[in-house]
Amino acid sequence: MSRKILIPLDQSELAEHVLTYVPWLVPPDKTGAEIFLLSVIEPWRYYFGEVDYNPPELVESLRRATLEYLEGEAAKLRDAGYAVSIQVAGGDAAEIILEVAKAFDISLIAMSTHGRSGMARWAMGSVAERVVQGATMPIFLVRESTTMLEREPLRLLVPLDGSELAELALPKAREAAKNRGAEILLLHVLEKPIEDSMRLLLDSREELNAMVEDWQVDVQTYLESVAEGLRAEGIQVAMRIAWGRPSEIIEQTVEAEQIDLIVMSTHGRTGLSRWVFGSIASKVLHTSTCPLLLVRAIQDGPDGTVDKDKALAGVE
Repeated sequence: MSRKILIPLDQSELAEHVLTYVPWLVPPDKTGAEIFLLSVIEPWRYYFGEVDYNPPELVESLRRATLEYLEGEAAKLRDAGYAVSIQVAGGDAAEIILEVAKAFDISLIAMSTHGRSGMARWAMGSVAERVVQGATMPIFLVRESTTMLEREPLRLLVPLDGSELAELALPKAREAAKNRGAEILLLHVLEKPIEDSMRLLLDSREELNAMVEDWQVDVQTYLESVAEGLRAEGIQVAMRIAWGRPSEIIEQTVEAEQIDLIVMSTHGRTGLSRWVFGSIASKVLHTSTCPLLLVRAIQDGPDGTVDKDKALAGVE
């Protein structure tokens, strides 16, 4: 899926859970693929003292132990056929992850959403959220409770709302589907309008019903057009339209359709309705029973325009 994958580890089994998904993300025989293992030392978590006071002997001891740990994990990946680099750095975990990702032109960050190690603890739910907020490349996130499924073909869920921002997830989904022979399920969630709030715009319930029917026809046409493009590339595609709250429908769909991976953009809006994708992605991350691949929409312009090159930095 990506040529350079950064995997943050904190020496816990929970953080290591993401390592089982490496073959999902990139085949070991893929030319030029490289795994970067990163651990961040936060010495102040091991003693009662100031954050900016780091006893040299403690820092050096932690650094040696962390390097030994990373070398052990790297050896396993190298035995599986991967090129692996390791790095130990000191500082704030989320900040260091983002700095390393930028410095090494990382294509994808892959991490578990929780982890702890001995007396120290990475509140990796918090770290993951901060990384999502600051990253300009796609991020693969997996909760510690997620069990990897071995069935074939895999099923990918791509939530869309009709906007270009939401569609930024499609190239990553297309790439994953081609690499694994997976099927893509396109999901569009319609939120029913509140009748009382629509009275100023519409004259009758019949007019409201007609508008809702038009919305559904438009969505069907839109999804069919997206599906047609994917099928032209040999990808199996299914479609679903549902009514309700987007995050709730996404989770219901994951369970009902046996989804293996959600691929979505972190922002999106369309017409009168608006999906605050950052909020939806956060809710899905906290409740999802399957991995989540996020493509963040980077809004650079004063008018909220999206830098697609940045958003798709990890897409080959």
